[in-house]
Amino acid sequence: MISLVWGEIIGIGKIITLTGSVTMEDSAISYSQNVKRQHHKFNKTLNPLVTLLTTISILLIGLLSACGPSPEELAAFQTVTAIAAFTPTPLPSPTQAGITSDQDLTSIIESATDGDVITLAPGVFTLTHGLNLNKNLTLIGAGAAQTTITTTIPYSEITTMLMFSGSGTLTFKGIKMEYAGNDPAAVLFMQSGNLVLEDCILTGATLSASGKQNGAISMANDATAVIRNSQIAGSLNRMDPENPQKIPGGIFLAGTNKLNLEGSSITDSYIGVYAYGQAQVTITGGRLSHNYSALTLLETATASISDSIFSNCLGSCIVTVDDSQATISDNTFRDAPERLAIQVTGNSKAQIIHNAFTNFMSAIIFMDNASGEAVENTLEGFNNIGIVVESSSAPTLSNNIFSPGTNNQEKAIGILYQDSAAGEARDNHFSNLFLGISVKDDASPLLDSNTIGSCFMGISYSGNAKGIANKNIIRFGETGILIDAPALPVITNNSIQAYSFALSSDPEDWINQLNTSGNDLTSGPPEIVVVTITPTP
Repeated sequence: MISLVWGEIIGIGKIITLTGSVTMEDSAISYSQNVKRQHHKFNKTLNPLVTLLTTISILLIGLLSACGPSPEELAAFQTVTAIAAFTPTPLPSPTQAGITSDQDLTSIIESATDGDVITLAPGVFTLTHGLNLNKNLTLIGAGAAQTTITTTIPYSEITTMLMFSGSGTLTFKGIKMEYAGNDPAAVLFMQSGNLVLEDCILTGATLSASGKQNGAISMANDATAVIRNSQIAGSLNRMDPENPQKIPGGIFLAGTNKLNLEGSSITDSYIGVYAYGQAQVTITGGRLSHNYSALTLLETATASISDSIFSNCLGSCIVTVDDSQATISDNTFRDAPERLAIQVTGNSKAQIIHNAFTNFMSAIIFMDNASGEAVENTLEGFNNIGIVVESSSAPTLSNNIFSPGTNNQEKAIGILYQDSAAGEARDNHFSNLFLGISVKDDASPLLDSNTIGSCFMGISYSGNAKGIANKNIIRFGETGILIDAPALPVITNNSIQAYSFALSSDPEDWINQLNTSGNDLTSGPPEIVVVTITPTP
């Protein structure tokens, strides 16, 4: 028997730690006593944040970018699951009663001719063994809640319950497919041809004999799949007892596979969709919940994800690696307060447009040499940093809205640039944060026309940071812009009002080394003018 052995997620392969201060730490601006008191207040507020950034690690899923499976060796997978309540779209009642569960479905399928349509009545159909199908075939059940196909014995030659090796189309409608055996197996393996699933449930995948993933669906070569109004559910009862996050399930693609997931859910799996090679993934109207990684792209795989909901991710919802590319638009990411929503790594590129992020540790991280843009996203209730840009990445961040919610105003940062990061942040809006934008290490972004309101500090530069801050509007904070030597940014044409310092540096005279022309600066509390208007009779 050939085992399906795929490239697997290797637990936590890399830890990215946000360390060091994000603004001036232990500084000693020698202004008036009032200034010293204000600065002490700033340091007192900063210290818990520094501790937080030192101890909280952003977990990047370590990925083995394995080659596509060979005929003798295909892949293994792992997942995290608790089958969510799922009600597929009900199908019309069949006009014929259909085959009943007391008939031998194994023999019926094996003797079917090309193009046959097999209608199944309600009931549980137990195959005597797994099957390799190689002809056009359609199986229609009475609904996934009523018609189940199962077996305890995998196909004899490959570790899967059902296999398709033909050049045509295999179609299932209104059926639950569940592998119930103890031997390692996937539920469905598409070696070739086209798969159509409508109103179905797939579950029961196991780990491989070596503890790797088999997946609910695995695909190879140039196979394609269209999955509509269906659920791909992980196998909670088959998790790795030593690593309970690794529950088998999900969909695995390689080669030139194409997956179109429409109005369907992938729940409780270690990996929701795992694509490498030149695989193409399209997800619309999806519901991906309780997965360690809902979508992982490697090598030159591509994906388009829209109008979907990602929730309760246990690692990172979406990860792009190598030279993969993703367009991520009009989605909702929510309910993972200690996790990440999107990680863009390697040389990958992501277009992240018009998404809503709620209740995450951080929403987006660009790292390595990653590129792309984050545009018109709304980030609410993040617990740490809204967007992190690090390593040599240089994305465009524009027209995003950053708001921390009500419980973490004293520690949240809108955007952090570190290492040698660059790119630009333009026309973003920040409110009620501890710090709007932090630029540290050797980072050198362009910060242009951003609006920062009611944040303790607007913009901070530290380390050897450079870059340009131009035409930003900063209001109602303790400090507008703070530059900690030897940082050497260009600060021009900004409009800043701050209760303590509109523009300051450490040491005090370092500001004289900088280009600070054209700024409109107001330090101190705003003047309150009371005007009494007497009505004219």
